[in-house]
Amino acid sequence: ERFKIDQEKYATRDVELPSDLRAPKLAAVLVELFPKFTERLGEIQVKVGEAEKSNGQLLPEYSASVVIHMDKGLEILLAGDEDFAKRLTAGMLGAPVEEINSFLLDDGLGEFLNVLAGNAIAILEKQGQRVPFDPPRLGGHATARVGYLFPLLATHGRAALILNNAS
Repeated sequence: ERFKIDQEKYATRDVELPSDLRAPKLAAVLVELFPKFTERLGEIQVKVGEAEKSNGQLLPEYSASVVIHMDKGLEILLAGDEDFAKRLTAGMLGAPVEEINSFLLDDGLGEFLNVLAGNAIAILEKQGQRVPFDPPRLGGHATARVGYLFPLLATHGRAALILNNAS
């Protein structure tokens, strides 16, 4: 009974997303789980803003991305400034924020995406879909590529979540 109550925090609901995302069910689960996981893992409260077409906007300096493969694949990109990335990384490592150095920040965002993607995929796999995904690609995301940028209003730092159709 306690387990069921704890897991209710991770139940998903329908999320309004752009119609041309090719993996709408996966995208909806990711967007819905995102603030729940930032709060639980990094003690960062996040509100996911309305999607806007990404068109080369500059992104915060730390980033990671994961590609989830399915018939209609999706790339998830998370970019955050130092404050956001440090707090999320500290939460992922179970370490004090003061002990986190800048060399770990892309890794921390990548590990967060691994956890997020793994949980989203677990929901889809319960429905009988096999969904593989790549290890995170760290750093090097200076601008938003084609896709949808979801601005993140966070209690710590500045960040953005970007979803792109993947082949």
